[in-house]
Amino acid sequence: MPQPSSEPIPVTLVSDATGSLGQHVLQTIFTQFATGVFSLQVINFVDSETHLKSCLEQLRHTQGLVIHATVYESFKRRIEKVCQEQGLAVYDLTGPIVEFLVRASGQRPEVSHGRLHELTTDYFNRVAAIEYTIAHDDGVGLKTLYQADAVLTGVSRTTKTPTSMVLAMHGLCTANVPLVPELESPQELLEVNPSKVICLTLDSAQLAAFRQVRVEQQLGFDGGYTDREHIQKELEWTRRLSRKRGWALLDVTGRAVEETAARALHLLQIRKSDT
Repeated sequence: MPQPSSEPIPVTLVSDATGSLGQHVLQTIFTQFATGVFSLQVINFVDSETHLKSCLEQLRHTQGLVIHATVYESFKRRIEKVCQEQGLAVYDLTGPIVEFLVRASGQRPEVSHGRLHELTTDYFNRVAAIEYTIAHDDGVGLKTLYQADAVLTGVSRTTKTPTSMVLAMHGLCTANVPLVPELESPQELLEVNPSKVICLTLDSAQLAAFRQVRVEQQLGFDGGYTDREHIQKELEWTRRLSRKRGWALLDVTGRAVEETAARALHLLQIRKSDT
């Protein structure tokens, strides 16, 4: 068994497409290890003989671990052959699950590396959702707020914008509207179907830390923006408002935006089925 090292272990992901799915899988798995154990680099779009040759040449000069996600059996074999020659540990990320599905279903796969990114109706719906979400960020576009599939609200720095973008990638037209206790909430927000609205909240200490970073990096002033007592009052106010308006409350403390978005999707589905 390899001995622990102070330097991150390089992991090279080889993909015949964007590599985003493989990156997501690996980054999720990396969370089960101590921070900084692995460093990930991606060689993507290895979808032709020319690109494969370039990839193999890179692998001959790399170190660490190699994980490949390609649908072509011949590409798998050649990648694994070079890794064996270089003494690199190599793993097939997609092969075992495909073999399992074949055994369990009796069906044979149709090899096509581009099928995941075909220009289907779902693809164009996602594009439209992203465009809507960009146009309705941070309280912009209130006149068409009623068209949203989801509306995120909450005080400043509660991860509304990044969560909105993840929801958009799932095909949901998502708007986000900030809440400020000292200001009257937009009438358009108060009139939108409450089953669509989710108020994001989090622990006051974490919110204060997020705001402190923003002050240091961008704002250059504070004005009570990071004061714990003031933040606690803001959060209590948003909870009262949410209960009054019938909005869902979602605590995002310690959650990655992907998990927040997944929980928001779950809440939206539950509330939609209840209406």
